[in-house]
Amino acid sequence: MVAPPRTAFVISPFEEPYNSYWTDLFRPALVEVGLSPKRGDSMFRAGNVVRQIWELISESVVVLAEVSEENANVYYELGLAHAIGKPCVLVTRDASSIPFDLRSQRHIIYNTQRVRWSEELLADIARSVEETLAAPELSTVFPQHVRGLVDDDQSVTTAHLRMLQASVDSLRRQLEPAAPPGYQADQGLGTADELRSLAEDLIESGFGSESVVEALRARGAPHVWASEIVRELSAGGGRHG
Repeated sequence: MVAPPRTAFVISPFEEPYNSYWTDLFRPALVEVGLSPKRGDSMFRAGNVVRQIWELISESVVVLAEVSEENANVYYELGLAHAIGKPCVLVTRDASSIPFDLRSQRHIIYNTQRVRWSEELLADIARSVEETLAAPELSTVFPQHVRGLVDDDQSVTTAHLRMLQASVDSLRRQLEPAAPPGYQADQGLGTADELRSLAEDLIESGFGSESVVEALRARGAPHVWASEIVRELSAGGGRHG
C-alpha cells in the first residue's frame, strides 16, 4: 500500500495577492517536494475553528508562513505552530516585517520587481522546505529549555497552552512599537498574564463564567483558551484559591 503524502500547512492572509501566491506558487512548490499542501480557509468544517487549525498544523510535517504584512490571523496560526514545535519556513517581501525574535528562523525574501521573481520564489521554497525536513530541529522556535515550562504532572494540552502563551506574548512585544495611532494598550489583546489577572478580578467581583469568557474574548483571547482559564480559576476559587 502506498503511504499518503505528508502534509504541509500554509499560513497566509486570505486575500490578494496571497490567494494567487497560494494557488500559483506555494502549493506547486510544496507538491514538487512530495508534500500535500493545506491552508486553513479551505478546510473549515462545522465546529471549533481553532481546534481544526490546531489539528491541521499538528498533522503537518512543516509549516510555510507568508509574513509580509502584520496580520493577526497569520501571527496567531504561526504561534500555534511554534507551540506545537513544528519546523517553519517564513516567506516575506521585507525582512523587517519578521518580528525580531523570529529573524533567526529560516526565511525567504522575495522581490516582485525582479523579472522572474515568481520562478525564483517557487524554487527557493522547494529548496528551503527540503532542507528544513532534512534537519527540522534547526527550524523550530522552542529549544530544549522550553520544556521547563511544563511539570511532569501536567497534561500535554497544558504544555501546548503554556508554550503558545510564551510565543504569543513574544510576538505581541515585537508588534507593540508598530501599533497604529490611537491604539490603547489597555484595550488591546494583553499578555496572557494580564488577561488571567482580568479574569481573576471579574470572578472575585461576582461575574458569571460566561460573562468572564466573553470579556476575555472581547480583548482578543481565543475562546478555547479563555474557557480553560475561567474553568481553572473557578475551580480553584480565583486568586486566593
